[in-house]
Amino acid sequence: LSELHRNYGGMERLISTPLSPTYMRHTSRGLLLWLAMLPAGLLSAGCTTLPKLLLVVTSTAYIMLGIDEIGIQIEQPFDILPLHDLAAVLTRDVQEQIVEW
Repeated sequence: LSELHRNYGGMERLISTPLSPTYMRHTSRGLLLWLAMLPAGLLSAGCTTLPKLLLVVTSTAYIMLGIDEIGIQIEQPFDILPLHDLAAVLTRDVQEQIVEW
């Protein structure tokens, strides 16, 4: 029970730790600015055909925005994890252990 209480305290600290929304906005805006400037950089580097340019920009944007979204989800794991189901199972398990004890 003491280890369960210690783990619960750790989760409480994680939930209550504030994250700066400015950080997320800054990184997202920087990424969008970089993606907006990417076609100009590719044109000056010699990528002159429109289909090739669209393919490179679209695939790069898909990958980079996906990484950004994964980073946002990692920063707020409790928004995407099924914690209510996990808490219900843990509560049931603890109650069973208390009854057996």
